[in-house]
Amino acid sequence: MEDKQLGELLELTRENNKILRGIQRSARVNKVFKFIYWGLIIGSFVGTYYYIQPYFNLLLNLYSQAGSTLSDIQKKASSIPDLSKTPGAVDILKQLDSLNQR
Repeated sequence: MEDKQLGELLELTRENNKILRGIQRSARVNKVFKFIYWGLIIGSFVGTYYYIQPYFNLLLNLYSQAGSTLSDIQKKASSIPDLSKTPGAVDILKQLDSLNQR
């Protein structure tokens, strides 16, 4: 009877070994595919950045030029004299107000 039990135990051990080797193989394949998956994701981000970078730099230059243009406009506007302090301009402003009320 003991030989029969040893034979069953040997058969179960071989079956377990076969199952465990399959699990190890699938784990290795899973690691390879995960590496490829993340490589594709990171590579697509790098490729997209490389493709979009000239447009991004163009927008940054446009933004900085707009800022400098606005500061130039503010400088020019501050150099314009205040017309309300000019004697003749007060009369003109009153006439404009009277025209607006009509």
